[in-house]
Amino acid sequence: MKSNKLQDSFMHISMVSVIAVLCACAPSGDDDSSAITASSEPVQSSAEIDRDFDLRSTNPLEVTVAKADPTAGEGYLSICRHKEQQGKSVIDYENCLLRTRLSEAPYVGSLKLPAHYASLYAALWFYDIDTPPVIVKIPEADIDAGAVYLEL
Repeated sequence: MKSNKLQDSFMHISMVSVIAVLCACAPSGDDDSSAITASSEPVQSSAEIDRDFDLRSTNPLEVTVAKADPTAGEGYLSICRHKEQQGKSVIDYENCLLRTRLSEAPYVGSLKLPAHYASLYAALWFYDIDTPPVIVKIPEADIDAGAVYLEL
């Protein structure tokens, strides 16, 4: 009989312990900030997206580069990002999108320009060291239009 009473006591203590642990882990009803209501969830009709936004991370850029002086000889063309150096915006040769040889014929090609690139420079270095290089900033309107024509 004592053994049954001991088992009942043990069972009663075990149940009380389990209930106490479960109640301690339950969220309290006092904190309203963690409650999620149906009205606070975003719905598709509440999101406003600009009609021009097309989820692309790159923009096509058609590039045509011709030499202003056809007798200047061959050169090396670079189209690069800019960087700030001593308060001035200069070409950043470490971040170029295009590096190619430019002969007598104009260069015609297309690039995939990252959407966040808004400012680019073009540089034409001639193989003849007596001819100075030509470095120009590409107009942002041309970049936005997706077509660049340069005569360097």
